[in-house]
Amino acid sequence: MQKKQSDKLTDIVIGEAVASLASERTVLDCESLADRVNSMLTVETQPERQNALRIALTEARSGFPSARERSESDKQEPDTSAASETDSSQP
Repeated sequence: MQKKQSDKLTDIVIGEAVASLASERTVLDCESLADRVNSMLTVETQPERQNALRIALTEARSGFPSARERSESDKQEPDTSAASETDSSQP
């Protein structure tokens, strides 16, 4: 499986775990997410999903560092569209 597809599947299984926790009105934090992903992993039979669940479990247990990395890179790229809108609204 290509890396991009693997990343997408990882996002999907994380979403499924989050939706499951939300539907039960369970506290959503890294610990509860890791527990849910781990329980999903114990019953999953498809190798691709097992791999995605392992990645998701590692992410949840480590507090989602990849999300922080993406967020930091977003902060480094200034958004100039807001400045343009502000300039155009002044008389």
